[in-house]
Amino acid sequence: MGSWYVRNRFEGDAHNAVQVGNFTGTMQFGAARSEPRGYSLLPPLTAHYTNHEDPLKKLDAIFARRTGRPIVVIVKGPPGSGRTELAVRWVHRHTGDYPDGGPFFVRLGGGLSDSDRLLTGLRTLLLATGEFRAEDLPHSLEGLSALWRDWCRGRSIALVIDDAVLASQVRALMPDEGDSAVLITQARELGTLRVHTVPEEVDIEPMSAEASRELLARIAGERLVAAEPDAIDQLVEVCDGSTIALCVVGMMLADADTDEPAARLARRLARRERVLHELSRDRELSVRAVLDAAYERMDELTQRVYGVLGAHPGSAAVSSRAVAAPLGEPDEDARDGLRGLVRARLVTRADEERVLMLGLVRDHARTKLSRPVMGALIEHYWAHAVSAARVVSPGRIWNRLLDDLRLFDDRATALTWLADEHPNLCATVDEAYRAGVLMRTAQLALALWVLHERGGYGQDMIEVNQRGVAAAEALRDPLLVSVLRTQLGFAHRQRGEYETAAEVLRSALDAAREAGSLEAEATALEGLGLVLLDESDPRAGDVLRENLDLAGRIADERRLALARMHLAKVLEPDEALALLDLARAYFAAHRDQGNVVKTDLWRGRKLCAAGRLAEARELLGGVTSVTGYHRERGEARLALADVARAEGADPVPDLREAERIFTRFGFPREAEMAAARLAGLS
Repeated sequence: MGSWYVRNRFEGDAHNAVQVGNFTGTMQFGAARSEPRGYSLLPPLTAHYTNHEDPLKKLDAIFARRTGRPIVVIVKGPPGSGRTELAVRWVHRHTGDYPDGGPFFVRLGGGLSDSDRLLTGLRTLLLATGEFRAEDLPHSLEGLSALWRDWCRGRSIALVIDDAVLASQVRALMPDEGDSAVLITQARELGTLRVHTVPEEVDIEPMSAEASRELLARIAGERLVAAEPDAIDQLVEVCDGSTIALCVVGMMLADADTDEPAARLARRLARRERVLHELSRDRELSVRAVLDAAYERMDELTQRVYGVLGAHPGSAAVSSRAVAAPLGEPDEDARDGLRGLVRARLVTRADEERVLMLGLVRDHARTKLSRPVMGALIEHYWAHAVSAARVVSPGRIWNRLLDDLRLFDDRATALTWLADEHPNLCATVDEAYRAGVLMRTAQLALALWVLHERGGYGQDMIEVNQRGVAAAEALRDPLLVSVLRTQLGFAHRQRGEYETAAEVLRSALDAAREAGSLEAEATALEGLGLVLLDESDPRAGDVLRENLDLAGRIADERRLALARMHLAKVLEPDEALALLDLARAYFAAHRDQGNVVKTDLWRGRKLCAAGRLAEARELLGGVTSVTGYHRERGEARLALADVARAEGADPVPDLREAERIFTRFGFPREAEMAAARLAGLS
């Protein structure tokens, strides 16, 4: 046999080399161990970005500064507003400015615990650097965080921390020294982060109507949006500036295969109780899912406050005191819950005391109520309204139909509360009636009279008193029916609906006579006489004289003073001034400022009619300077215009001021009268 030999020589490249002599059995070779490579963690851009150019410019200005330290920005906005998209888009635009790795993105939301999310996030970041293998990474949170900081030191990177829940999470992810950009979207307030760094803030506002239409056009197509402008406007209103809602609506329109898809969808969403369901059908693009995630991040107190706001009647701003009542918690605890919702951008501050929750958030909050609270809310508003009415008008005879509650110390505070809470009070009247809480409904309508009689609440005054009358009729209480029908008659009178007013006041007279109440009869008779006076009906004088006679039989000094003031309106100056002087003396002695102002207005008019122009001007000038009585101030200006004409002076300035007052404070009929007088002069 010939000789053989082995050359012990290796040439070329290989990850592993094996030298073997004699070998029997099986040999296994593992895969070559490759070197790690870096990669970007940044999500791709969406195709329909709209409305956020201003926040992007703010980010440009902030990150233009280079300090050798990471610059941190918290991106704020309501849930579903596009906070993550804004941060990701900015980094995509500026990848070249941060060349030392990444760009990096870590999401801290999801189903894991806070610590597990952070561990997973740090491991993902370190692997994306391309310099570490999974098996070489530390197992502890502290070790991972230290390794990440060490790698970042001296580098320039861009990092997006999405859905941050705790400041400690952010601190563990913060790069070390270097010109890095860190953009954070927060799921909760990260207040303690400021102990360790000084973050800037960029806010995303709800989308404007114009931007909302633009976004729908980009998703559903410009032709579709242009073809149904009215229906698109309705859909924009339903979405209320929510980016996620607009995206859902846009996709529904794009997928529709019917004629007039926008009109059809608008009809489906016209029922408020269906909106949240309709916009949450797709699990991957769901308004409910976004709001559920925000809700789950709240603490227990804030969740309860959220539910109360969802159940609250109406859609006006709500005070912490109103929230505290159904919670059964101190006012300060309710304030804490409201502050949490403000920080989460689920409500906005209307003023220092009140917050506003609107649209889809309100629909969602209504589904999160753990127990019924409407009864407690009705009680809160009823008690405060009754107490305020007693303080504002302590001499009103119909206070005897209200419970004796003392929650306000002074008239100004009570009147301000009534004005501020008026939308909520009107909504509470509706809720109380629907709930069958009839006496509360009637008493709320009675209490609101002290605000409504001042004018400027025409349609609300009608609707509130219609509810009150219906409740009183269901209670079979003819006295309550009469008083509330009288209030309803005055509401129609304020709107210039004299025929309807007279009809309602006559029915109030019938109910008063059924109740056997002379006071209620006189109240209705007074209203009827004033309506006839408004219409220049010659029967007005007879009705108002009958009212004065009835007041004399009742022997109530306040009623007598009111009857004298009203009868004086139809009398000649000398006789009228005598009655007005008697009425004013009573009102002044009893600090009834409202009726003092009304009496002085009529005294000024009668002085003008008597040719006592200097006295009239002085008296009417005093009426125009009284705060709060806007109708009387406007009417005093009209009377001063008459004085000016009688003096041969220019009445135009007074007429213009009257029109301005009436227009500003919600007296359209009176504003038209002032405008007509101005037009007549020209």
